[in-house]
Amino acid sequence: MIAICFVLGLLYGTYTAWTQGPHFAAQMSLLPADSNSVDGNSSSSGALGLIAGLTGTNLGSVPKFTQFLSALHSTGVAEALDKKYAMSCRVFSGYCDQKTHQWLRRDGWRAWINGVLAKLSGLPDPNGPYTPTELAQYIEGSVEVTVDKANQVVKLNYQSPKPQFAAQFLTLLVQTANDYIKSQDRVVLRQYVSYLAGQASTATNVAQRDAIDQLLLQQERKLMLTEVDVPYAASVLDGPTVLPVNKAPRMIAVYGVLGLIAGALITLGRRYLNLGFWGRRA
Repeated sequence: MIAICFVLGLLYGTYTAWTQGPHFAAQMSLLPADSNSVDGNSSSSGALGLIAGLTGTNLGSVPKFTQFLSALHSTGVAEALDKKYAMSCRVFSGYCDQKTHQWLRRDGWRAWINGVLAKLSGLPDPNGPYTPTELAQYIEGSVEVTVDKANQVVKLNYQSPKPQFAAQFLTLLVQTANDYIKSQDRVVLRQYVSYLAGQASTATNVAQRDAIDQLLLQQERKLMLTEVDVPYAASVLDGPTVLPVNKAPRMIAVYGVLGLIAGALITLGRRYLNLGFWGRRA
């Protein structure tokens, strides 16, 4: 029985690997963008610290690269990907017409069960179009982020059966996350510039006005960086490079082990229940 289950597990693993087809892994290496070196946000004693002193608030500082890594699987980035590139339709291509970008109705027993359970719970229809929130969840589960502790290089890994799409997906994800952080900083910096300009126009103390003018100049320079089309929070060190991934050996081994476990459990169950080979009581 153990041998039979083991062979069946190997056969099922082979069939699964064959039906899934080839897989490709797109990899990209990232480093913090050079613009961070001229950014005073990294220190609480910089421009933001002085602005906090003027406004009577306490501003924390988060490096742009850290914001970038957190934004990769954010809903805001997913919404931007959807708006610019219809990424939800491309990722969940089995449920969306690639020419018209019209969503198709999901059918089958699983979709029917999900619809019934959602209706019983008073929830929205789960079989409708995919939303940016679901795209963000997909990115979080599909894009692997690793940090090399030796040189602090961040590597992104994404697997797909389509090699060209895998490389393009990572490229667009990094570009959109950069633009997302840049747009957020642009809004904040404009507020800083507007506030400092107002303070400079009303300041009567010469030393105070000079200090505000210096802060205003710093913030205007940072605002200019958000208008330049260069990597803002993260720069690409290498990639994207696409390599084939051979999942067949691992998949066959996993199902073979599962077959062994199932065979052992069946054998123990037969012995415990005193059953014959075909399940009849001996």
